[in-house]
Amino acid sequence: HLHPTCNSAADAVKISIERNKNDPTEMNTVFKVQPSEFHLKIMNGEEVHQSNMTVEYWKCKKIKENQWKMVEYGEMIAIFRKKDGHFLSRESNKTRKRKNENKNRNRKNRRY
Repeated sequence: HLHPTCNSAADAVKISIERNKNDPTEMNTVFKVQPSEFHLKIMNGEEVHQSNMTVEYWKCKKIKENQWKMVEYGEMIAIFRKKDGHFLSRESNKTRKRKNENKNRNRKNRRY
């Protein structure tokens, strides 16, 4: 899930395809963040690793076995359970700010 070099939806899809080979899943969230950018925190009575600030994420969905698509892009505080590393999507989603990756890219390339 943590891929500091992920820079695009295409990167996130490739990462999701690779992850699915070892750990099959229907959805995968890829975070552009270093492991060192987290701190320990107690949340709802359990220890979690929480990102120090909001980080970019790409949520990808499996269409077929080797076909994935990015379905959501934005920023959120990433929160993982310490004991097993499981991504706590419900808690993390409360902090998310969705973005439209294509709209932002097109705006930069627009000529006036």
